[in-house]
Amino acid sequence: MNNPRTVFLLGTLLAFGACQNTPDGTDMIVTVLPDLSSGAPADLSGPAGPQGVTIRDLNNYKVPDGAIIKFDGVVIGPYPYIELDTGTSTCNYNLFIVQADGAPTLQDGVEVVYSRKLSLTGDMALSVVLCQDEAKDEAFTKIPTGNAVKITGRLSALPTGAREVDLLLATDIVDQGKAQMQPVPVMQDPKSLRNVSNGGHASNFFAAQGALVQFQNVTVTKINAMYQDFDVSADGKNAATLAGNFLRVKDPAYTAPAVGTKLKSVTGIVLPDFGGAVWPRSVDDVLMQ
Repeated sequence: MNNPRTVFLLGTLLAFGACQNTPDGTDMIVTVLPDLSSGAPADLSGPAGPQGVTIRDLNNYKVPDGAIIKFDGVVIGPYPYIELDTGTSTCNYNLFIVQADGAPTLQDGVEVVYSRKLSLTGDMALSVVLCQDEAKDEAFTKIPTGNAVKITGRLSALPTGAREVDLLLATDIVDQGKAQMQPVPVMQDPKSLRNVSNGGHASNFFAAQGALVQFQNVTVTKINAMYQDFDVSADGKNAATLAGNFLRVKDPAYTAPAVGTKLKSVTGIVLPDFGGAVWPRSVDDVLMQ
């Protein structure tokens, strides 16, 4: 996901590493990318066809770029969202999936993308409405948060550390009903996930991309009035950015908590977009003290 602010969230529209210290004393997640050019690692060698892996395998670089894989997970996104590629007339439908575990890590999440290229004629322009219509009968648009899924797809892994799994068919994600084990967030300090504009490191967000995290006992230190994003800090100095995108789709009148507001906890999905931010999924992810 490498989109500008014009990313279109579906919501009701669709209705359906290690750490090292940096000079400033904060932590940077360091991800060492292995050389996979010689082929798949030993644990992927086997008969032809999709290879069974875990999301942690993907995020610990045990799987080469382009590998056809299959894995299980749980949906944590509040709804799919659409990213428009106007250059190729393609609708990109994005979902967030995690590996549920009682001891969660920052390597438990992944973004799953289904893309469909439209044949536009005359003066037709790619739009959310067209993409919505294309997806209205697809089962993947109707999978609730907290449901288990089985996924088959192709891994796309970039040198930056960014990863996603591309579905080859809309039916390559299969709803298994409510997951027996629900995901729990990874407890984090805001200083480990500071936005680049706050002195943070983009590599931290690529390393934790798609993970569900939570900050506890934090204070709102800044608000972006245009997008209703807000920064939170536990120490008054090192702040993480909370993106209001999901919240504003559910409620266009949503406003961020005021500067100085003390929060018991805030939970969301780690994304590298916009310099790195954590995206709360609903107002229930933002708990006041």
